[in-house]
Amino acid sequence: MNSIRWLLLCLSMAANAAALAAEPEANAMAAINRAGELRMLSQRIVRTYVQIGMKVQPKVDRLLLADSVRRFDANLRWLEGFPATEPLQLGDIKGRWRRFGGIFHGKPELPQAIELNAAAETILEGAERLTQQLQGNVASSGGRMVNLAGRQRMLSQRLAKAYMLRVWGDPSPAVARDMASATREFVAALEELRRYGGNSADIRSEIEELSLQWEWLAAAIATEGTGTYPLIVAEASEAILASADRLTTLYERLDTH
Repeated sequence: MNSIRWLLLCLSMAANAAALAAEPEANAMAAINRAGELRMLSQRIVRTYVQIGMKVQPKVDRLLLADSVRRFDANLRWLEGFPATEPLQLGDIKGRWRRFGGIFHGKPELPQAIELNAAAETILEGAERLTQQLQGNVASSGGRMVNLAGRQRMLSQRLAKAYMLRVWGDPSPAVARDMASATREFVAALEELRRYGGNSADIRSEIEELSLQWEWLAAAIATEGTGTYPLIVAEASEAILASADRLTTLYERLDTH
């Protein structure tokens, strides 16, 4: 074998080894993203259920609700096949998900929405624990950034969900507390995302887009009244969700390419 062929073989072997080494890291990042998305979907399901009851945009909201259920089931299946997923934690989420699914079928009414929201909190707690467990398997700071960016998706839905419940007539003080805490956490996380030293140009651009969408959502929620405001909040929450989802994907790919 001449020296050129030997060099090419060595380069090929090195490239294959690098690809194999990167694959577990990429899968670990994807797992954090998938588990983190379960948090968001628990809140989005309640939000769209409430919006159907309020007749904000019934046809659109039914599609969004169905999409959320489909994505939740798909993520559970994916995580079930990921070796590093803690079986007991995933089994706990699946059990809560089955109980949750028995509530949101049928005509939405405020008492059922309040019950659904309480059940969603248990799914959110389980998904948060699973996401943290999966983040703990990643040594690099990228795992935290995927988790942090992904959590912004959940906070946007949590804030909009609480707003909708308040407008529909939920008298619980917890609704106001949820709105306040979601706002504080979103703003703090946005600042941490901005400060991260590993941000690419694409990530910095998406963070600015996320900031603009957040200002739109926060302004709509801060405006007292009814009329068109629930529709504005609904549209703003979907826009911010899309931006946060893109940002999460950018972080997921940042350390694996």
